[in-house]
Amino acid sequence: LIVQLADTFALPLEPLREDQMDLILESPKDGVQGSLFLQTARRVLESFDCKPELRRFLPATMPTLYVMSSEVQFLRQVQSAQEGGGMFSGALASLLDGVESRFLSTLYLNQNSPLIQRLLESPSKTLLQTMAQILYVQALLAGGHPLRSSELKVLNQALLQLVNNI
Repeated sequence: LIVQLADTFALPLEPLREDQMDLILESPKDGVQGSLFLQTARRVLESFDCKPELRRFLPATMPTLYVMSSEVQFLRQVQSAQEGGGMFSGALASLLDGVESRFLSTLYLNQNSPLIQRLLESPSKTLLQTMAQILYVQALLAGGHPLRSSELKVLNQALLQLVNNI
C-alpha cells in the first residue's frame, strides 16, 4: 500500500537500512546509559551477537525493536538450516566458518515504554537477566524472524525462571 501511494504521488521511497536507524530514533534521556539493566542486557545479548541500545520511539507500547542487516538475515537462515541437520549441514557449516565474531544485530530498547522504564529502575539482577532474554526473543518473534534452537531454549528457561519466582 505504501509503495502504491509513493508511486501515485511520485514520492521517493527506499527501504530503511540498519545504519540509518539512529536517524529516526531519539536519543535517550541523560543518566540511564550506565544502568544495571543496560549492563545486564549487554552481557546477555552478547552470546546472540546482538547489542542493546537505549532509544526513544513510538509507540510506547512497543518495548523493543530488533534490527539486523540483510547479511545477518542470510546468516540466521543458514544457521537455522544447519541446526536442522540433514545432508547439507556440513556444507552450511563451512559457510559459517568465515564469519567473524562481532555484533551482527541491534536490539533497541524503547525508553518511552513503561516496561523498559521499570526495568531501568529495577535492582534485581536475576529479573533483569531474565527479562533481557525474554525481550530479545519477543522482539525476534514480533519481527517475524525464525528462532534458532538456542533462542527457543533461552526463552523456555527464562519463562521457567519467572514462574519459579512468582
